[in-house]
Amino acid sequence: MGAHVFNQNLKITQLGKSGRIEEAIMVKNGGNRDARHLFEKMPRRNLVLWNTMMARYLHNDKVEEAYEVFVKIRKRDLFSWTLMITSYTHNSELQNARELFNLLLDKQDSVCWNAMLVGYAMNGLYKEAKKFFYEMPVKNLVSWNSMLAGYTKNGEMRIRLMFFKEMAMRDLVSWNLIVDGFIEVGDLDFAWKFFKKIPEPNVVSWVTMLCGFARNSRIVEA
Repeated sequence: MGAHVFNQNLKITQLGKSGRIEEAIMVKNGGNRDARHLFEKMPRRNLVLWNTMMARYLHNDKVEEAYEVFVKIRKRDLFSWTLMITSYTHNSELQNARELFNLLLDKQDSVCWNAMLVGYAMNGLYKEAKKFFYEMPVKNLVSWNSMLAGYTKNGEMRIRLMFFKEMAMRDLVSWNLIVDGFIEVGDLDFAWKFFKKIPEPNVVSWVTMLCGFARNSRIVEA
């Protein structure tokens, strides 16, 4: 099944690079059908295969098909639940995602919580995201950064900065997000100030600052 999917993806890439977009789409759609056909023919299907099939539908925004696979899985693991929740959040079906999350019996792992948190933040539901964030039993770096990214999209720089200072843990992603936030609101001086505080800036940090200067016609700094 993996080899078949690889070959299909290779065909799509080759057709896309040569400008034959319609043919690439046909191969992609056919690849989904062929993968499902092979999957249905398998005499034994383990949890990895079920999850792989769900992930393929998620990758192609086929939410209904992903759910059809999900309900057929007899013994789901955390990955199965998270995949399906993510499938809903990526398609802005937050109510369905939350209903599914509520059905999950074991909610101690931060993975499923982060899937919902990212969904709220990504869809601009900042109040819901904040409430959900403070309800989380365990928060990791993904949780903190997801919340910070939500504030970044919201454009509330004062709140974002307060949250950044309150963060129990930070990494390079956190620093890059706060620098990018200041750039988005046009405050290049504060962006530069925080950029210089980054312990070890990476390529993303430098490019973010470079683009900020260039977009605001500060060519000398750029």
